[in-house]
Amino acid sequence: MASSERKWTLEVDEDVWALQMSSDGATLFSGDVARFAIIWDVHSGERKKTLEADGWVKCLQLSSDEETLFSGDSGRHVIAWDTTSGVRKWTLQAEHAGESLQLSSDGMTVFRRDRGR
Repeated sequence: MASSERKWTLEVDEDVWALQMSSDGATLFSGDVARFAIIWDVHSGERKKTLEADGWVKCLQLSSDEETLFSGDSGRHVIAWDTTSGVRKWTLQAEHAGESLQLSSDGMTVFRRDRGR
């Protein structure tokens, strides 16, 4: 078993609410209360992309092909982001703010859990 050691610390301006890691461990995705989802290079600790959501980023889910990052925010949106370009692919608006996201095994359906619903 490898020993654990701190490689770097996220340099963020606001509280981080959500984290998601790529399968190869090279990319980390964070979501914060300042409405940003940030794509990080794990090896260097550098920000690769900063994505602006419509509310606090409360949850993140990465597609199985890792080409799309889904974010759920306090503004009642689910946003699909291209992980390479950082471009917003689409946005869905819900009746209530979501607390968590999950993708179906085929990646064709995104499920969102509302608090208390």
